[in-house]
Amino acid sequence: MDFTHPTYVILPIKPPVADQVLRIRERYGHPSPNPVEVTVGGSSGVDVLEPDQDPTAVVQALERIAASTPPFQTEFGEVRRFPGTHIYWLSLKDEAPFRALHERLKNSGIRFRPSPFPYQPHCTLQVRERSEEEAAELLRLRVPGTVVFDEIALAAEVVRENRPVEARILWTARLTGA
Repeated sequence: MDFTHPTYVILPIKPPVADQVLRIRERYGHPSPNPVEVTVGGSSGVDVLEPDQDPTAVVQALERIAASTPPFQTEFGEVRRFPGTHIYWLSLKDEAPFRALHERLKNSGIRFRPSPFPYQPHCTLQVRERSEEEAAELLRLRVPGTVVFDEIALAAEVVRENRPVEARILWTARLTGA
């Protein structure tokens, strides 16, 4: 394992809620086959992992975090759009566990590239320009159901010529804290 491709720390979302998000992505032509997830390291707050660090040390730090983080659950809130972008995303009704995990990652010894944006936990729906009608439709969407977060993972973005960006899961661990 190495971090030469952009590498993120994510919390995967499982079916049946993930299936609902995938249907929305497909309906609106989301260009990326990325997993349905909430990024806790590699988007906002901190950017992707610095490539020149020891993967074993990164995994050990993540294993300590996973072993001391209990599984948690929340629901999705409203769809929002990052200002000045075409990025539409699902908010989370309870952001506290994501923010706490993000802070633990920042202070774990894992090195991340800097990000100019404050951390905003979210699940991306769309990254394309939309007509006003489509944008209004997206912003009205809701994804019902409780989302259980019980796993943390490393995912790397791989760009291959003439194909969409692909996300590969490099490593996973269960959240097992009390």
